[in-house]
Amino acid sequence: MMPMIPRYLIYLLAFYFPGIAVCIRYAYGIIGARVAVYLALFLLILAALPFYAGYYTAYSKEDWRGFAGVLANRTADGDIVVAAPGYMRQSLDYYYHNATDRTLEFGANNALELQAIRNAHPVRGLFVVVTGDIHAANPEGDALKWMEEHTTLASRYTGIYLFVTK
Repeated sequence: MMPMIPRYLIYLLAFYFPGIAVCIRYAYGIIGARVAVYLALFLLILAALPFYAGYYTAYSKEDWRGFAGVLANRTADGDIVVAAPGYMRQSLDYYYHNATDRTLEFGANNALELQAIRNAHPVRGLFVVVTGDIHAANPEGDALKWMEEHTTLASRYTGIYLFVTK
């Protein structure tokens, strides 16, 4: 199941804006006063401004660059870093270099894979990097249940969660 992100719907603007223009023309035909239509449009824009202010002053997606620094400061040589879901390794690897940090890095999508990594490296520190995509990659929820039992939340950074072994 692929997570849906609103920016992927930008192509719909080609239909959305002409629809708004038709509605404005229709409203002008009903009301008959051009000033009233423009005033209503201005009030709608004014009502939306507080939401735009919040959107443009905060992160709207994960900040992998900043998180890579947080992760590098928390890990020690030989620790295990697991990205969950596994395909998030691509985002993590762009900024975090496990060879430089001297850690081992894996990807996991479910509890079986997490437990297999833990069994293969039982004496090393385990850091699990999780995003909201885990719900799409593991709809059964067994990966989150495993993390609940074996890890604790160490930090949260712009939608990226870092869990460490208990």
